[in-house]
Amino acid sequence: ALKAIRRREGLSQSELAEFLEMEPIAVGRVIDRLVAAGFVERRADPNDRRRWRLYLTVKAHGVTDDMEVIAAELRQEALAGIDHGDFEAFQRVLAQLRANLSAIEAPNESSES
Repeated sequence: ALKAIRRREGLSQSELAEFLEMEPIAVGRVIDRLVAAGFVERRADPNDRRRWRLYLTVKAHGVTDDMEVIAAELRQEALAGIDHGDFEAFQRVLAQLRANLSAIEAPNESSES
């Protein structure tokens, strides 16, 4: 959630939930914890009094900077010895799996309405 907010500061909780492909209630709990920890602040949307916009605090920027460095190192270690073409093929397969699973979920969601 921190990384997503950092990339798109000012997004709403519902936009974050959509971006993360999570239920809004679950994202709300995550945001509540991040606010309590001093990493995120909610600011009123100037165009919609019912909506809050999410922003990182100074404390969170320091943490996310460290996270980016660690993630880059981990990614480099994890991909060591894997051919670029093989990794691209792997990503295509994962994308297809995700699309297949989304297609399975979509009919179930519409039948519940």
